[in-house]
Amino acid sequence: MTGKLDALGLFDVARADVIGDKGAKPTAAQMQKALAEGLDLFVAMFTSDAWSSTNNGVIADYALSSKGGHAVLVVGYKQINGQPYFIMRNSWGPWADGGYGYISFKSMEANVIVAIGIGIKRKMDAPAACPDGQSADLRGNCRKLCDDKSLADDAGNCGPPQVTCPAGQTADASGACVVACKAGDTTGQGFKVSCADRACAWTIDAGTAGCPAGGQPCTQTCPAPTCAVITRQNELKQTIFACAAPNQ
Repeated sequence: MTGKLDALGLFDVARADVIGDKGAKPTAAQMQKALAEGLDLFVAMFTSDAWSSTNNGVIADYALSSKGGHAVLVVGYKQINGQPYFIMRNSWGPWADGGYGYISFKSMEANVIVAIGIGIKRKMDAPAACPDGQSADLRGNCRKLCDDKSLADDAGNCGPPQVTCPAGQTADASGACVVACKAGDTTGQGFKVSCADRACAWTIDAGTAGCPAGGQPCTQTCPAPTCAVITRQNELKQTIFACAAPNQ
């Protein structure tokens, strides 16, 4: 599955931060804060014999271990019996709780060697500045803008939908009838939008919403039934463009 996702090229590493003060190993509080900010943690740490006999995935507390080091992915934290535990994803197959184990903040802090916080962003989240006659699709890729405000296919071809829909509806890319966009052009503060039944093509001024300042205007095409551009926060708390039904 990971290989298939990599091949799609939809994701970028947005952050890679060493957690903790310079020259010191991270504290449990610093690791918790990084997780709360939406990062996953690649952690090198010492294990113990307790890892081989977990209780419903819970690793018994242990002091600084003399066993060999190991690397895990720490993906979150939770309370177990009133105590805070980190959630670890291990590489040992169906180990502990289906591949996941739970280690107390105390044991983690005693045995962690280094923790790297990794933030992943979807490329489709990045506002795009496209050449004239093009607009960004939902992945952030610039594609030819057709006369009906839809985007051309992968071969660059435009064409009407081969489906007849009831009044007030139009065919989406899959051929299903959906609520049509409201045709017409609108200019507002920091944006302009041109709509036909099948889609709305938005142009957002640089420095407005999530469009980077100092560059070209950003574009986004929202196919019916979404039609409207909105802004939201992604997993890294960055302002990004998304498409939604009007008034949503």
